[in-house]
Amino acid sequence: FNLAAAGAEIVPAPQKWEPGTETLELETTDLSYYFVEKPNPNNIFALNQLIIFWEANQALRLTTGTRGKADLLVGKLGIFDKLDEAFRQEDIDQIGEEGYLISITADRIFVGAHTDAGIFYGIQTLRLYMMPYRDRKIPTLYLADWPDFKLRAWQDDALSKGAPETDYIKDQIKKFAQFKLNGLVFETNPALPKNVIDELNRFAGLYHVKLFFNEKPAGELQEAVIQAKDRIWPDLRGLNYEIKDAVAKAKEAGAAQFLLRTSDENYFGFFESFYLPVIWGGVNLWNAEKSGAEDYPASFNREFSHLYFSSAAPVSDVLFDFSNLGQLKGLNGHSAQKSWEAYEGEALELSHEELQKLATAMDAFKAKTRDYLMNVSQNVHTFECFQFAVNWSNWMVKKHLAQSYIRKISLGEALPEGFNDQIAGLRRELFTLRQTYQTLWKKERKDKGLSEDLKLFDIQTEATINLPYQVFSTQHPSETDSLYSVGLTAINDTLPIHYTLDGTEPTEESPRYEAPLQVSGTAVLKACTISNRYKGPVSTFRPSKPTSHSKGKAKTDGNGMAWVPLKELPQPPRFFISSMACRMPS
Repeated sequence: FNLAAAGAEIVPAPQKWEPGTETLELETTDLSYYFVEKPNPNNIFALNQLIIFWEANQALRLTTGTRGKADLLVGKLGIFDKLDEAFRQEDIDQIGEEGYLISITADRIFVGAHTDAGIFYGIQTLRLYMMPYRDRKIPTLYLADWPDFKLRAWQDDALSKGAPETDYIKDQIKKFAQFKLNGLVFETNPALPKNVIDELNRFAGLYHVKLFFNEKPAGELQEAVIQAKDRIWPDLRGLNYEIKDAVAKAKEAGAAQFLLRTSDENYFGFFESFYLPVIWGGVNLWNAEKSGAEDYPASFNREFSHLYFSSAAPVSDVLFDFSNLGQLKGLNGHSAQKSWEAYEGEALELSHEELQKLATAMDAFKAKTRDYLMNVSQNVHTFECFQFAVNWSNWMVKKHLAQSYIRKISLGEALPEGFNDQIAGLRRELFTLRQTYQTLWKKERKDKGLSEDLKLFDIQTEATINLPYQVFSTQHPSETDSLYSVGLTAINDTLPIHYTLDGTEPTEESPRYEAPLQVSGTAVLKACTISNRYKGPVSTFRPSKPTSHSKGKAKTDGNGMAWVPLKELPQPPRFFISSMACRMPS
């Protein structure tokens, strides 16, 4: 039986369920309930959560009823025979301390457990099961559920960013408990005041969450570190498999306690309000087999987006689609650390056509995230971080696409029309990205490594400013083996190029490039653009014949690009350019 196919979806997936063949039809919007014993404050709190939810989303109103006639009968097992009779004896013994039983018949709803925590989780599941049935016609069901791990905890490391507000911690507790996580390891320096700790412990107790302040739970503890490995955005698909693998191994080893913790050393932090990987880990901890069998099921996506972002914005779907663009991983390392000149000549990991397709995909993601942000009503900072990641990746792909055009210069191909304007557009986008990044970092209250990371943007900005003035070489056929025919071109083809052949720096007095040059094998060609006393970066080119062990390959040194006669090359030579920053002549 598939709960999703029946119209109801429960997160985490229950251990056991059986559909009935009948329907419980509620005649009115009033649904009466009765506790088989005097409820304690925890039970009343759990039921109030159900009341609030149903009144807001289900058009149902809970009212008090009698033990014999109430629509919903709730209580601990072993106290009232009618409640115990609704369940099977083997399941009563199996569910343990946090498990629960639900039986929906054509007449009534029964929720039973051994503890207050079990009642809490049972009511959470009942809320999800009844969600689709707004016509008050509830399919009958028998369900037995219990967790695979006794402690399902997450760790919030606030040592580097300072302790958040108390309300923020309470919001964590409330949302995580709805996915049946039951522990929080909270690290902070300085330690929280005792009155704050007492307040948080009281609040967490209502949600059956155990708090650990600057300490780990006692006993053998399995851990999974959820790390943002890629500098643009965590690979959620990869994290999904890592979490499932870690949980499966822990269960096989007989572990009873599991801790999920994040590592946010890369780029801007692991988005302080972005909890999707942690919650997915918690979902697996409740039921490792059934939850781990799926790759972020639609029910989880919907529940997470509804709780953390907005029911109008299925954010999770966008996050997963974005993380599925595995091509971004290889490109990003170069773009984040290297300037245009330093990258030039290295083999692109994607073809020009593949880069064009990826650029189109990134444009679509950019538009979609912008539209979704308009519908996000909570955790806006997290989604702004995601939008930044998409915009940065979009810029990164465009940069590589531009570089693939530049490499075609060596083939003698012309740059596309308006290419210089494209570079100017990338430079403007980079200024915006730098400003956005700085704002996001400050929102996370972190200053560690800020200047270093901003330097990445500054390097790229300088490179894009210099690029239109950069001189590149093209190889042309030559009649003799002793001479090399070399063409020069700049991204901004309206700028005059001046050159020298003796290794000296070009000036306005140096010869102006007009046509391909016949260069000897001992020449050191230097060239740059000079216009209105503005001097572009100086590029250095050195010809050399291939050595015996590098037949058909260009030999390079630290001074710049090398080339060989065309007839010995199976393909155009790759080249490196050494250049100096733009400057005004003295």
